[in-house]
Amino acid sequence: MNSPLLRRVRTAVGVLAVTFMVVAFVRTWDERQWLDTVDLTPFSIIRLAIAFLLSLVVLPAAARSWSCLFPTTDQRDLRHAFYRAQLGKYIPGAIWQPIGQVGLAHIAGVPLSLAATAYPVHTLTQLTAGAILGSLIGLATDFLALPWRLVASLAILTPLVLLRPFLVTLLSFLLRHTKRTFDPLIVPSQEAILRAFFYNIITIVAAGASFWVLLEAFYTNGSDPWMISGFALAWTVGFLAFPFPAGVGVRESVLAALFAATVSPALIVTVSIAHRLLSMSSEALMILLIASRSWYSRLLDTT
Repeated sequence: MNSPLLRRVRTAVGVLAVTFMVVAFVRTWDERQWLDTVDLTPFSIIRLAIAFLLSLVVLPAAARSWSCLFPTTDQRDLRHAFYRAQLGKYIPGAIWQPIGQVGLAHIAGVPLSLAATAYPVHTLTQLTAGAILGSLIGLATDFLALPWRLVASLAILTPLVLLRPFLVTLLSFLLRHTKRTFDPLIVPSQEAILRAFFYNIITIVAAGASFWVLLEAFYTNGSDPWMISGFALAWTVGFLAFPFPAGVGVRESVLAALFAATVSPALIVTVSIAHRLLSMSSEALMILLIASRSWYSRLLDTT
């Protein structure tokens, strides 16, 4: 598991992921021509700092939503592995982040079968959290047309998919035609699943609040806090857009369509660019801190 060859592969994949993250950052920065169409005076240092601090909540909360599915494994090692795995979402192909998340959890001490089973469970907790939060804008406001509001009301039922008996049946059905034997005992407990759902609620609310803090700067009378729900809806759609690394471009399109009647597309794109840059910077900072700590620990071990 810790052979020299495996370490070289991990290093090469890590370098590739960092490279694509830098490319995504540069591409986002290159879209700054949108910034010329909007007066950026409201973007004060304090507002940007608040948005950045909220962005710093996102990754730790998401990491806890993953690590809590394995209560018997060292939680800190699992969270650190989760941080590193997030680099994979910037690599085109949509498979590298799941592979990294499962593989690094295995290296952290989780049996491979348990990590592979927990991944779709974790994904469902993310989608359910996004669906619940995103549906609020349709249930409590008139931003959406009536047919879409009726569709949004169905999101109230999505937590039912997190019931452990349903997940056991679903996973058993999906693996029925494979050579793998399915053991229901490796499905996370109901308590762990609900904890993951709770942490994912925090994750999406923090990300949406960061976006709202930036957008609210352009409203003298204050913007509608329901835009946090709109962000959750856009986040969920972007999450499902597998061909697009980190949902780049997809979330912005959903937000622009969602708030077309109240917010100009130029403003939506401008705030989205600023938010994405802050989010990527916070992710890079967290991963850098983890890498530095790991390097320092290895240095102490060799002295």
